[in-house]
Amino acid sequence: GVDIGAHLGLAAVLVVEVEFHRTAATGLVGNHGLHAHGVQHAHGGQQPKAAHLRQTDITDHHAGEIRRQALQRLFGVLLALMVILSLISDRFLTVDNLTNVLWSVCLIGIMTTGAIYAPITGGIDLSVASMAALAGILANVFMNTLGMNWIVAIVLTLIIGAGIGWLNGVVTTKFLVPAFIVTMAAKTYLFGVAMLVSNGDQITIMQPAPFLQIGIGKFLGIPIPIYIMFALVIVSHILLKKTVFGRRAIAVGANEVSAKLTGSETVSPILYPGT
Repeated sequence: GVDIGAHLGLAAVLVVEVEFHRTAATGLVGNHGLHAHGVQHAHGGQQPKAAHLRQTDITDHHAGEIRRQALQRLFGVLLALMVILSLISDRFLTVDNLTNVLWSVCLIGIMTTGAIYAPITGGIDLSVASMAALAGILANVFMNTLGMNWIVAIVLTLIIGAGIGWLNGVVTTKFLVPAFIVTMAAKTYLFGVAMLVSNGDQITIMQPAPFLQIGIGKFLGIPIPIYIMFALVIVSHILLKKTVFGRRAIAVGANEVSAKLTGSETVSPILYPGT
């Protein structure tokens, strides 16, 4: 029950975050569109500047209100869940249990920080799970079969994963194949490659020790994967909210046509999230 609740909570966070960014993007694109529209009418003397500012303020206020309501509902559900689980078990609110709950969702949380960009840009990526499975298998081959240093193995695995994501983005943006079809195909062939490399067997990575510490080690009593997850969440948040790329990605997800009309570059916000 605790594990199911944690997964539901993380899924709710992902849904709320995606919907908020896309809703806020409507305000972003709307503001740009209103600005361009306002400039056009300003020359003709048809639209006062004050009216444009009022429309912009209303749009921003609406997006902020939706965010507050969504977060309130989310925290309400999580609070109710914690109360129920606390009544069921007196060990639920212990430090060890809460740490284990966070530890159990670290893999999903880390994957979510990258997977969230596809739905924000209005697309979808069905190949995430297959790519994650193949990445683990490739890292094991590099380290324990080819004898590579574990850091080199991680870097090579990340490069291969980024290359596959970039290829998906190229097919989607340059050849105009729907992301659903592209990533479904990627999911199929990546799963096939994973089965081929592993011979269909379950692989357990037992060495090297420094590599294993990434997943099972602790720092100040807290598992290292929790630090990694929160670090990636912060980086992802900054990338979305504080960079030009993030603003363009949000704008494209809200309305790609409007984003083009406002002068935003629409290829890279779709291409790079896959990478």
